[in-house]
Amino acid sequence: MGQEQPPGVLALIQESLRSQHIVCVSTQECGRSILKSMLVSGKDSWESNVQSTLGDKYMRVSSISENALHIAVYVRTSILSLVSKVETGREATGVAGIMYNKGGLSVGFHLQGRAFLFVNCHLASGQSGVSRRLKDFEQIERGLQLRQTSKYSDSHISNRFDCVFWSGDMNFRIEGSIEEVGGGLAAGEY
Repeated sequence: MGQEQPPGVLALIQESLRSQHIVCVSTQECGRSILKSMLVSGKDSWESNVQSTLGDKYMRVSSISENALHIAVYVRTSILSLVSKVETGREATGVAGIMYNKGGLSVGFHLQGRAFLFVNCHLASGQSGVSRRLKDFEQIERGLQLRQTSKYSDSHISNRFDCVFWSGDMNFRIEGSIEEVGGGLAAGEY
């Protein structure tokens, strides 16, 4: 689809918002190339458009951008006063382990005493890159700190929060025809 908006996406978003209290929007390589994102990684106009789409019933809790990665978390204004200890984190796994063409960004916060974590990741690509993707995932798990919002002590970020949501381009691939994959799923072969 390139730069075009998928058909019906705005209506789908607005319909789903009727019952959601927390909205997380994660992107990878959205709006500009990785190279352009390295020069200008901010997403101010993009966040403004998201806020406009969500309307005045939602407010942004926090957001973070690094190169082509971005994550923004919004909550209903009716529960905004219950949000505390907001914190962001980042872990690069890209070129030389310092570039954010791959890696993870996170937003953590407490909502009425419950610790929430949202992670956006972009893992290594390629059909043969499974071990690299798993290594990237492990590096993000151990590298994201978020000391202020972590509720429990553990070396893995996902084990330090009550509610954890991962999103992003994880780049895992399934090799096989639709019939083979469907048959495997029906047989419980995950």
